[in-house]
Amino acid sequence: MEIIYSSQEMLDFFKREKIEFEIRGKTSIGHPLIMIHKVGVGKPVIITAGAHASEPSGVSAACEIIKNWRYPFPLYMFPLRDPFGCMGYAKCLETVIGEEVSISSYEDVTRILREKANAMYCDRPDFMLAEINSVLFANCRYNPVEAGPRQSEINTNEFLKANPEKIPEFAGKRIVCPANFNEESETVGCYERAFTAEITAYGVFADYNRRFGTDEEPMEVRVVRETIDLIEPRLALDLHEGFGSTYYYFAPDYNVNEKTRLYIQQMINSVRDDFSEPWRLTGIAACIPSAAEEFVEPIPGVIADKHIQRNIGGTDMTKFGGPKGVSFGGYAARYCPAVTIESGSVNTLANRVKVHLKSVYSVLDAIAKEDS
Repeated sequence: MEIIYSSQEMLDFFKREKIEFEIRGKTSIGHPLIMIHKVGVGKPVIITAGAHASEPSGVSAACEIIKNWRYPFPLYMFPLRDPFGCMGYAKCLETVIGEEVSISSYEDVTRILREKANAMYCDRPDFMLAEINSVLFANCRYNPVEAGPRQSEINTNEFLKANPEKIPEFAGKRIVCPANFNEESETVGCYERAFTAEITAYGVFADYNRRFGTDEEPMEVRVVRETIDLIEPRLALDLHEGFGSTYYYFAPDYNVNEKTRLYIQQMINSVRDDFSEPWRLTGIAACIPSAAEEFVEPIPGVIADKHIQRNIGGTDMTKFGGPKGVSFGGYAARYCPAVTIESGSVNTLANRVKVHLKSVYSVLDAIAKEDS
């Protein structure tokens, strides 16, 4: 199993395995955006991973899938959508300040931010927000009840809501946040990975699985969206990590697309013997209260968009996302079944990868059978 910590490690893996790749652009930090294209017959499948760099199991699974690709239909894959955050919080800091740093605690980051910041916007015992050389850095003290990077997002959005005069100053800037998981979360922890995003012109924290279809698409989003529009895929899969220790699936068009329902049932059947019950919407809403207003759970472990009640076809999906646009899955759903696979982040890395591989192979096998 490959464990990837940088775009260079990803490129080295492809070269070692003699896998052809394309560089489709570079991020604002200068890292390459890598795409794999496997030729084949019929309509293509698109798979992405690493949009949230604090969720590395999808990247490892993507490496395994492309290394062992055996299907006759075409594949387009973006295996590492946020190569900057993938490096981890310390490496992000080093890239921006130009010197080595050592981080093992909230206090370590606090000391560095206070020392290096060009501007300090918030300095509380539990949250900091600073700017260093035009890059924003958040630091959020680990709290097991509110674990994960979303607390940094909430705090940043609250700061901008309370200080709207700062929005023009923040707009377009990248923000680096700690992954903020328990240190026992394998290959993630609090600072082993970073979660990065950008501040929109509306003053909203938007990560790289947002803003599809808006006029503010960063390169990490634009090259993926352009590929979706070009190939009009038959299936779109996005590999993520979510709450709990098992699995669940996001499917924006589950209630209106019979093929989506069929494919998700294939995925559930593939993992149910190895894992306990899926994580439920009630558990997600306990951590992110807005989830109860935005989503419904048509069957256990499947989360659907509450506002999509008809087939999307070619209509404008951005209206469902507001200023943040929509996710990869939300955008791809205009063309095909689109599913985000969420493996439970508190499980072992091997089990998180296993959820992805079993889910992906089950639906790819189903498509191959349809074509035979």
